[in-house]
Amino acid sequence: MAKRYRSAATQWKVLRPWAREMRQAPTEAEAVLWSAIRGGAIHGFKFRRQHAVGRCVMDFFAAQPRVAVEVDGPIHDTRKMEDAERDRFLHSQGIRVLRIRNEDVLSRLPWVIEQINSLCSSPVSSAGSSPSPQGGEGAGGEVPAPVGRREVAP
Repeated sequence: MAKRYRSAATQWKVLRPWAREMRQAPTEAEAVLWSAIRGGAIHGFKFRRQHAVGRCVMDFFAAQPRVAVEVDGPIHDTRKMEDAERDRFLHSQGIRVLRIRNEDVLSRLPWVIEQINSLCSSPVSSAGSSPSPQGGEGAGGEVPAPVGRREVAP
């Protein structure tokens, strides 16, 4: 049976309103990217918005290639350690993380789509490495919620 990537029911009860709020009020870059990737637009891979795994709520997640796409604004310049911890936790769950800057989504959308397509189409390595144009890949654990991202205790 395929692994299911989701939060436990007790965590989901807390995360659900936050995920819904973030879906209803996306950043401009998230809205632009969602328009470009929704409905299987990237080789049929189905992405979900604001999908929770553990305590992490990912901007976009495709279960089949096990890829999370995080659209990072300026606040992430000061939250590199926290983002690395999130990335490590997701990596420990077998999820590859691609971090993309807001500016890239808004000014270089074809390049962003190419990066997502490349990661989704690449085989999952046994090391589980996750190429990120920002070098933003991290390794495991969960941390307090960064601004704009919401996580809860187990």
